[in-house]
Amino acid sequence: MKTAVIGEGGGSIVYNRALIDFARHYGFQPRACRPYRAKTKGKVERPFRYIREDFFLARSFRNLDDLNA
Repeated sequence: MKTAVIGEGGGSIVYNRALIDFARHYGFQPRACRPYRAKTKGKVERPFRYIREDFFLARSFRNLDDLNA
């Protein structure tokens, strides 16, 4: 995703400058997942799969306020 990783240079990952500034401000080190390796990002992707496949199953909502409640 270009908002985080711009590309690779010399065998290392080149991060977006805004992400580096953000990480410095909040005191963390960004770490990119390996491309095409689902196991490296499963914990991040899993909640979205649950919402997409199970959360809305057999449920209906009148509007956004009803969904949020």
